[in-house]
Amino acid sequence: MNVIDLMDYLDSYINLLNAGYFITDANREDKYFEVIEASQECEEPAPLKEDATFDEEQKYIEAKRKYDTAQANLSTLEKYLNSYDTLTAIKSKIKFFTDARKKVEDAQTIEDVELQMKIYRSNLKNY
Repeated sequence: MNVIDLMDYLDSYINLLNAGYFITDANREDKYFEVIEASQECEEPAPLKEDATFDEEQKYIEAKRKYDTAQANLSTLEKYLNSYDTLTAIKSKIKFFTDARKKVEDAQTIEDVELQMKIYRSNLKNY
């Protein structure tokens, strides 16, 4: 397993948790859409005018902060999804090889071992 992929996953997951997005298998799709919608709803504020008032500056700062946060969350979600996909693929491969090994180890006769190896090789070609 690539430690960098795992670190990317954990880092992005923790950042999403910190932003209030608690992603589980049960709510995964809803949370993805929540992050995407939040980024689409938040427009970048227009630049301040030279003669902006203090209140206008405060509103700009708050709007800019919300926009930047929403864009950062979207970027973090993309990083999370990429690392999640990578780890899921690795997990799938490990399961494939572990299952094949277990079946060979559980075989009672040479013929059973040969049959399991034949099945493994066939599955490997299709994998």
